Amino acid sequence: MTNKSNLPIHRVEIGNVKAAIWANEGTNGTFLTVTLSRSYKSDDGSFKDTGTLHQRDLIAAAVALEKAHAFIQSQPRRNNGVTNSEDTETEQPYEG
Repeated sequence: MTNKSNLPIHRVEIGNVKAAIWANEGTNGTFLTVTLSRSYKSDDGSFKDTGTLHQRDLIAAAVALEKAHAFIQSQPRRNNGVTNSEDTETEQPYEG
């Protein structure tokens, strides 16, 4: 049985590159993080993930990250009246 809390809240897949968006609990509420990975087929025929990208994966990674960013920006957030802004460098609480 899969525990929903161990699953990303959203995934973006561009070719064999994936960006997974995770909801994390912190002292100021829930915040979002992103992991980036590339799938490949190993010598034994099984599929695995790695964080290492080849040059040919960089455009797919950039597109996946841009889509992950757009998803995060579309989510409602609350941080003591601070609105969702790209000018804010600190982690913003997620209200989802």
